[in-house]
Amino acid sequence: MVLDANVIIAHFNAEDTHHTNATALLTSLAGADLLMHSLTIAEVLIVPTRLRQADRALFRMHQLGVSEWVPDTGQARYLAELRVETGLKMPDVCVLDTALSNDADLATFDTPLATAARALGITVLDATTLGASAPSV
Repeated sequence: MVLDANVIIAHFNAEDTHHTNATALLTSLAGADLLMHSLTIAEVLIVPTRLRQADRALFRMHQLGVSEWVPDTGQARYLAELRVETGLKMPDVCVLDTALSNDADLATFDTPLATAARALGITVLDATTLGASAPSV
């Protein structure tokens, strides 16, 4: 399962609109392989870094079972093509690339990313599919 930054951000922030769904999803995924692109992890770390809590955030992600995924070298052109094809911003393209490269499902609360992923045949767990609670995966 590939995670978008907004899933972890919502899980960490009890005030986030998606907190309940994110926490339920992550609970249902306990023990699963969870991947995040390096850039996506960097997005998650912005606020904790400002608060001087980056190590704590990384530890919490590690406890959840999140692993960092780094693409092979020589992928710049592919990422640019995926960006042009989908119209997504580069951080979302990196999430999409992680799912495509690992033949993995994707969890996000970002509607354009979810739409693009589905168009490319990726199974998506999002606000629409999660409803009030996360599915069993």
